[in-house]
Amino acid sequence: MEGLFQSARIRISRARELKDEIDRDTNLFFATQTYEYIKKKNIESGNYEHRAVLKQRFPDRLSAISADAVGNLRSALDQAGYASAVASGKENPKHCHFPFAEKLSDLENSIKGRCKDIPVSVLNLMRSFQPYSGGNDLLWAMNDSRRVNEHAFISMVATVISDASLGPTVILRSTGFAMIRPVWDRQHNEILYAVARPGTIATSKPRFKFNIVFSRPDAFAGELVVPTLEKLIHLTETIVASIEEECGRINLSSK
Repeated sequence: MEGLFQSARIRISRARELKDEIDRDTNLFFATQTYEYIKKKNIESGNYEHRAVLKQRFPDRLSAISADAVGNLRSALDQAGYASAVASGKENPKHCHFPFAEKLSDLENSIKGRCKDIPVSVLNLMRSFQPYSGGNDLLWAMNDSRRVNEHAFISMVATVISDASLGPTVILRSTGFAMIRPVWDRQHNEILYAVARPGTIATSKPRFKFNIVFSRPDAFAGELVVPTLEKLIHLTETIVASIEEECGRINLSSK
Protein backbone atom coordinates (compact mmCIF):
# COMPACT_ATOMS: atom_id res chain seq x y z
CA MET A 1 0.00 0.00 0.00
CA GLU A 2 2.81 2.40 0.91
CA GLY A 3 4.27 2.36 -2.61
CA LEU A 4 0.97 3.39 -4.19
CA PHE A 5 0.99 6.69 -2.31
CA GLN A 6 4.65 7.46 -2.92
CA SER A 7 3.88 9.77 -5.83
CA ALA A 8 1.60 11.89 -3.64
CA ARG A 9 4.25 12.08 -0.93
CA ILE A 10 6.90 13.12 -3.45
CA ARG A 11 4.76 16.05 -4.55
CA ILE A 12 4.20 17.12 -0.95
CA SER A 13 7.94 16.91 -0.34
CA ARG A 14 8.57 19.05 -3.42
CA ALA A 15 6.09 21.66 -2.19
CA ARG A 16 7.95 21.80 1.12
CA GLU A 17 11.27 22.31 -0.70
CA LEU A 18 9.76 25.16 -2.71
CA LYS A 19 8.30 26.74 0.44
CA ASP A 20 11.74 26.66 2.06
CA GLU A 21 13.28 28.18 -1.07
CA ILE A 22 10.76 31.03 -1.00
CA ASP A 23 11.43 31.64 2.69
CA ARG A 24 15.21 31.67 2.20
CA ASP A 25 15.22 33.87 -0.89
CA THR A 26 12.74 36.44 0.42
CA ASN A 27 14.65 36.79 3.69
CA LEU A 28 17.85 37.37 1.73
CA PHE A 29 16.14 39.85 -0.60
CA PHE A 30 14.67 41.92 2.22
CA ALA A 31 17.86 41.79 4.28
CA THR A 32 19.80 43.43 1.43
CA GLN A 33 17.08 45.84 0.29
CA THR A 34 17.88 49.55 0.33
CA TYR A 35 15.82 52.54 -0.73
CA GLU A 36 15.94 56.28 -1.21
CA TYR A 37 13.30 58.87 -0.38
CA ILE A 38 11.61 61.11 -2.95
CA LYS A 39 8.64 63.45 -3.24
CA LYS A 40 6.33 63.21 -6.22
CA LYS A 41 3.40 65.45 -7.13
CA ASN A 42 0.09 63.74 -7.75
CA ILE A 43 -1.31 65.49 -10.82
CA GLU A 44 -4.93 64.68 -10.00
CA SER A 45 -4.97 65.75 -6.34
CA GLY A 46 -2.19 68.30 -6.38
CA ASN A 47 -0.79 66.74 -3.20
CA TYR A 48 2.83 65.68 -2.78
CA GLU A 49 3.46 62.00 -2.17
CA HIS A 50 6.38 60.90 -0.03
CA ARG A 51 7.79 57.69 -1.46
CA ALA A 52 10.64 55.26 -0.89
CA VAL A 53 12.20 54.02 -4.13
CA LEU A 54 13.46 50.45 -3.76
CA LYS A 55 16.89 49.79 -5.20
CA GLN A 56 16.12 46.15 -6.07
CA ARG A 57 13.10 44.79 -7.87
CA PHE A 58 11.13 42.02 -6.25
CA PRO A 59 12.05 38.70 -7.94
CA ASP A 60 9.11 37.73 -10.15
CA ARG A 61 10.27 34.12 -10.12
CA LEU A 62 9.13 33.83 -6.49
CA SER A 63 5.55 34.25 -7.67
CA ALA A 64 5.99 31.35 -10.11
CA ILE A 65 7.63 29.23 -7.40
CA SER A 66 4.71 29.90 -5.05
CA ALA A 67 2.26 28.82 -7.74
CA ASP A 68 4.35 25.70 -8.35
CA ALA A 69 4.29 24.81 -4.65
CA VAL A 70 0.48 25.04 -4.51
CA GLY A 71 0.24 23.11 -7.77
CA ASN A 72 2.28 20.24 -6.34
CA LEU A 73 -0.06 20.00 -3.36
CA ARG A 74 -3.11 20.03 -5.62
CA SER A 75 -1.54 17.26 -7.70
CA ALA A 76 -0.81 15.20 -4.57
CA LEU A 77 -4.53 15.00 -3.87
CA ASP A 78 -5.23 13.65 -7.37
CA GLN A 79 -2.38 11.17 -6.96
CA ALA A 80 -3.96 9.93 -3.73
CA GLY A 81 -7.26 9.43 -5.57
CA TYR A 82 -5.44 7.50 -8.28
CA ALA A 83 -3.68 5.34 -5.68
CA SER A 84 -6.99 4.44 -4.03
CA ALA A 85 -8.48 3.45 -7.39
CA VAL A 86 -5.50 1.24 -8.23
CA ALA A 87 -5.62 -0.30 -4.75
CA SER A 88 -9.26 -1.27 -5.37
CA GLY A 89 -8.26 -3.23 -8.45
CA LYS A 90 -8.87 -0.69 -11.22
CA GLU A 91 -6.44 -0.95 -14.12
CA ASN A 92 -5.34 2.39 -15.55
CA PRO A 93 -8.15 4.36 -13.86
CA LYS A 94 -9.18 7.59 -15.62
CA HIS A 95 -11.85 8.96 -13.27
CA CYS A 96 -10.06 9.35 -9.96
CA HIS A 97 -9.57 13.07 -9.40
CA PHE A 98 -9.94 14.61 -5.98
CA PRO A 99 -13.42 16.21 -6.07
CA PHE A 100 -13.74 19.99 -5.98
CA ALA A 101 -16.79 22.15 -6.59
CA GLU A 102 -17.71 25.84 -6.65
CA LYS A 103 -20.32 25.14 -3.95
CA LEU A 104 -21.75 22.25 -1.97
CA SER A 105 -24.68 21.75 -4.34
CA ASP A 106 -22.25 21.11 -7.21
CA LEU A 107 -20.11 18.56 -5.38
CA GLU A 108 -22.08 15.46 -6.32
CA ASN A 109 -22.02 16.37 -10.01
CA SER A 110 -18.25 16.77 -9.76
CA ILE A 111 -17.96 13.35 -8.13
CA LYS A 112 -20.15 11.67 -10.76
CA GLY A 113 -18.13 13.10 -13.62
CA ARG A 114 -14.59 12.83 -12.27
CA CYS A 115 -14.42 10.29 -9.45
CA LYS A 116 -16.29 7.10 -10.40
CA ASP A 117 -13.15 4.93 -10.16
CA ILE A 118 -12.55 5.89 -6.50
CA PRO A 119 -13.90 3.47 -3.83
CA VAL A 120 -17.12 4.62 -2.18
CA SER A 121 -15.71 4.82 1.36
CA VAL A 122 -12.76 6.90 0.11
CA LEU A 123 -15.18 9.23 -1.66
CA ASN A 124 -17.12 9.62 1.57
CA LEU A 125 -13.87 10.53 3.29
CA MET A 126 -13.06 13.08 0.58
CA ARG A 127 -16.51 14.64 1.01
CA SER A 128 -15.84 15.06 4.72
CA PHE A 129 -13.01 17.50 3.95
CA GLN A 130 -15.57 19.88 2.37
CA PRO A 131 -13.64 20.67 -0.84
CA TYR A 132 -15.82 23.54 -2.01
CA SER A 133 -16.20 27.28 -1.56
CA GLY A 134 -17.96 27.93 1.73
CA GLY A 135 -16.74 24.61 3.13
CA ASN A 136 -12.99 24.34 3.62
CA ASP A 137 -12.01 27.58 1.90
CA LEU A 138 -8.29 26.91 2.26
CA LEU A 139 -8.70 23.60 0.44
CA TRP A 140 -10.95 25.15 -2.20
CA ALA A 141 -8.44 27.95 -2.81
CA MET A 142 -5.78 25.34 -3.56
CA ASN A 143 -7.89 24.26 -6.52
CA ASP A 144 -9.05 27.76 -7.46
CA SER A 145 -5.42 28.94 -7.67
CA ARG A 146 -4.99 26.96 -10.90
CA ARG A 147 -6.89 29.72 -12.69
CA VAL A 148 -4.58 32.49 -11.44
CA ASN A 149 -1.80 33.93 -13.59
CA GLU A 150 1.33 32.74 -11.77
CA HIS A 151 3.02 36.12 -12.27
CA ALA A 152 0.25 37.81 -10.27
CA PHE A 153 0.13 35.14 -7.57
CA ILE A 154 1.93 37.03 -4.80
CA SER A 155 2.70 40.60 -3.88
CA MET A 156 4.98 42.51 -1.53
CA VAL A 157 3.74 44.49 1.46
CA ALA A 158 5.55 46.96 3.67
CA THR A 159 4.88 48.25 7.14
CA VAL A 160 6.62 50.92 9.18
CA ILE A 161 8.56 49.00 11.82
CA SER A 162 7.60 51.30 14.70
CA ASP A 163 7.39 54.96 15.56
CA ALA A 164 10.72 54.68 17.35
CA SER A 165 12.39 53.60 14.12
CA LEU A 166 11.30 56.64 12.16
CA GLY A 167 13.96 58.93 10.91
CA PRO A 168 13.37 62.47 12.02
CA THR A 169 10.12 63.86 10.65
CA VAL A 170 10.78 67.53 10.16
CA ILE A 171 7.86 69.83 9.37
CA LEU A 172 8.95 73.39 8.74
CA ARG A 173 5.58 74.51 7.46
CA SER A 174 2.32 72.56 7.24
CA THR A 175 -1.00 72.90 5.46
CA GLY A 176 -1.58 69.17 5.97
CA PHE A 177 0.74 66.19 6.36
CA ALA A 178 -0.22 62.56 7.07
CA MET A 179 1.61 59.26 7.33
CA ILE A 180 -0.47 56.53 5.68
CA ARG A 181 -0.40 52.76 5.53
CA PRO A 182 2.47 51.97 3.13
CA VAL A 183 1.38 50.99 -0.38
CA TRP A 184 3.70 49.22 -2.82
CA ASP A 185 3.59 50.61 -6.34
CA ARG A 186 4.70 47.52 -8.23
CA GLN A 187 5.12 49.25 -11.58
CA HIS A 188 7.49 51.92 -10.28
CA ASN A 189 8.96 49.81 -7.45
CA GLU A 190 8.13 52.48 -4.89
CA ILE A 191 6.41 52.60 -1.52
CA LEU A 192 3.97 55.45 -0.91
CA TYR A 193 3.98 56.22 2.82
CA ALA A 194 2.95 59.86 3.38
CA VAL A 195 0.95 62.62 1.71
CA ALA A 196 1.45 66.37 2.07
CA ARG A 197 -0.80 69.18 0.91
CA PRO A 198 0.65 71.92 -1.28
CA GLY A 199 2.59 74.47 0.75
CA THR A 200 3.80 71.92 3.29
CA ILE A 201 7.54 71.69 3.81
CA ALA A 202 8.31 68.39 5.49
CA THR A 203 10.69 65.45 5.41
CA SER A 204 10.22 61.97 6.84
CA LYS A 205 12.40 58.92 6.42
CA PRO A 206 10.81 55.82 7.99
CA ARG A 207 12.27 52.33 8.01
CA PHE A 208 10.15 49.49 6.66
CA LYS A 209 9.55 45.84 7.34
CA PHE A 210 8.76 43.83 4.22
CA ASN A 211 6.87 40.61 3.65
CA ILE A 212 5.12 38.75 0.86
CA VAL A 213 1.44 37.88 0.67
CA PHE A 214 -0.83 36.10 -1.78
CA SER A 215 -2.61 38.40 -4.21
CA ARG A 216 -5.04 35.74 -5.45
CA PRO A 217 -7.24 33.72 -5.25
CA ASP A 218 -9.63 35.53 -2.93
CA ALA A 219 -9.41 32.95 -0.13
CA PHE A 220 -5.62 33.48 -0.01
CA ALA A 221 -5.53 37.21 -0.70
CA GLY A 222 -3.56 39.14 1.92
CA GLU A 223 -2.30 36.01 3.68
CA LEU A 224 1.43 35.63 4.31
CA VAL A 225 2.87 33.24 1.74
CA VAL A 226 5.15 31.00 3.82
CA PRO A 227 2.77 30.40 6.78
CA THR A 228 -0.09 29.74 4.34
CA LEU A 229 2.00 27.22 2.43
CA GLU A 230 2.81 25.52 5.73
CA LYS A 231 -0.92 25.22 6.47
CA LEU A 232 -1.58 23.83 2.97
CA ILE A 233 1.21 21.29 3.32
CA HIS A 234 -0.15 20.10 6.67
CA LEU A 235 -3.69 19.91 5.26
CA THR A 236 -2.56 17.93 2.22
CA GLU A 237 -0.49 15.54 4.34
CA THR A 238 -3.53 14.95 6.56
CA ILE A 239 -5.82 14.21 3.61
CA VAL A 240 -3.37 11.89 1.85
CA ALA A 241 -2.61 10.00 5.07
CA SER A 242 -6.35 9.65 5.78
CA ILE A 243 -7.01 8.24 2.31
CA GLU A 244 -4.17 5.77 2.67
CA GLU A 245 -5.43 4.75 6.11
CA GLU A 246 -8.95 4.25 4.77
CA CYS A 247 -7.65 2.04 1.97
CA GLY A 248 -5.88 -0.06 4.60
CA ARG A 249 -8.95 -0.17 6.82
CA ILE A 250 -11.11 -1.68 4.09
CA ASN A 251 -8.30 -4.05 3.12
CA LEU A 252 -7.67 -2.72 -0.39
CA SER A 253 -4.53 -3.90 -2.09
CA SER A 254 -3.10 -3.54 -5.56
CA LYS A 255 -4.09 -6.46 -7.80
